[in-house]
This record gives sequence, C-alpha cells and structure tokens, in this order.
Amino acid sequence: MPPLGTPVAEPAGVTLPRLRSDPPDREQLLRARRLALLDHGRIRAWERLLFVECGDGWIVEEAWRRARRGYACGVDRSAKLVQRANALRAVPGALEFNTWDGLRLPYRSGSFEHVMSTFAMDPMDPDGDPAVTLGEMCRVLQPGGEVELLTLPEVAASLVVMLRTAGFHEAAEAARCEINLESGVYAAATLVRARSPVATCSLA
Repeated sequence: MPPLGTPVAEPAGVTLPRLRSDPPDREQLLRARRLALLDHGRIRAWERLLFVECGDGWIVEEAWRRARRGYACGVDRSAKLVQRANALRAVPGALEFNTWDGLRLPYRSGSFEHVMSTFAMDPMDPDGDPAVTLGEMCRVLQPGGEVELLTLPEVAASLVVMLRTAGFHEAAEAARCEINLESGVYAAATLVRARSPVATCSLA
C-alpha cells in the first residue's frame, strides 16, 4: 500500500469528476440575480418602470417584454454600457437608457410607478452611497409607487431600515430567492419591497 498522501493516478480512459472550488463568474451571477428579481417581482402592464444599474440593458428589455405594454427605462453609471444598450435595444418612447452619476437620477420627481434594482446585492460597492440611491428612488417614484430590491439575506434587515429612513412606507422582506447557476453553484437572495408615501420623500 502506498504511503498516505501519495497521488493516485486516474485509470486509463476514465475521467473522475472534479469538485468546483473556483467562484462563479461575476457576470453570470449578476445576470442570474437580475432574472431572479424579475421572476419574484411584480411587473405590471402600462406602468412606467425604472431599473437602476441595468448594465447593457438586457434586463430592462426583458422586463419591458414581460409587461407587454408600458414604458421601461434603465440607468447605469457606465457610459459604455448605456451606449451599447441604446444601440442594441432602445425603442424611442418605450424602452430607453441613460447614464447617471450615482448621486442624482436624471428624471423629475414622480416620473415612475415602479423602480427595480439589484444594486444592494453588493454592500461593498465603493462607487455609490446606498442611502443616496434609495433617496433618489423615492424621489422619482409617484406617490404610492413601488420599489423592489434584491439583496443578500444577511443585509436584508438593514436595507429595510434604510428604506424607512429614506421615506418609504411598508418596507419589508417579501420573498426568499434561490439562485441556481448553470455551473451548479447555488446562491441565496432576498427580495425587499416598499412603497413611496403620498407626502414628499425625505430626500426630495
């Protein structure tokens, strides 16, 4: 018997399964998270929808197609991604894309009935202040409008508190999501939902 720790060769013509130890591709995980948001969110026909941090816009186009009717807009801090989204997907007056600076959304107050985002999935994001982002979401929503955010389970409770601080009402964890990637990697997420108040939001 060989001593412990001696590598064992695979039999000829047989490939043994390998355990995955590498992390999932970031883009693959981000795509899966955005789809989970649409699958567990409430998309309605005829509403004006804003998706914050939309990447190259495919998720906004998917939401627009699911709604069948209405207006959908995506914003992202990357001018390159927004340029690509407009070139590939834009439909004037129905499906549009814009850049934003992470501080103020480029829309008038009360412009949308629904805001969606997965920005809260990355609590270590150095490029944005979540409190500012939530305040802007509240500002651009119509009175009684809905925000749906997908976040990590361990920060969902903190996000609910931040939503209330930003002026939202009825902030609560709405659903637990299971994200299964093609690679076999599993991830969990929580959908948090809230409504803008009839009165002006705190950061308007």
